[in-house]
Amino acid sequence: MPCPPLPDFDKLRPEEDKEAVRGAVFAAVVDWMLVNYAYYKGAFMGKGGIISLVDGEILSIASVRGLVQPYALMNIGPKGGIKIISAVDT
Repeated sequence: MPCPPLPDFDKLRPEEDKEAVRGAVFAAVVDWMLVNYAYYKGAFMGKGGIISLVDGEILSIASVRGLVQPYALMNIGPKGGIKIISAVDT
């Protein structure tokens, strides 16, 4: 099953909240990752990695984080700093 598609924010109706839609897509990507990937402690000489449950390919955590980067949530902190929450970290 492929990763859920990104929403087209240009086609959203004015009454739809973009952040709510982005949060729903983020939750769908986390669910998709739970079904298709697993953490593998023994990968990369004990440093850990992520194994695909579909084809058995072992990937680094950074490469999977890059794959799902378009789905990341950005929160602005109280002092104006931006915190990016990745689906991999969740």
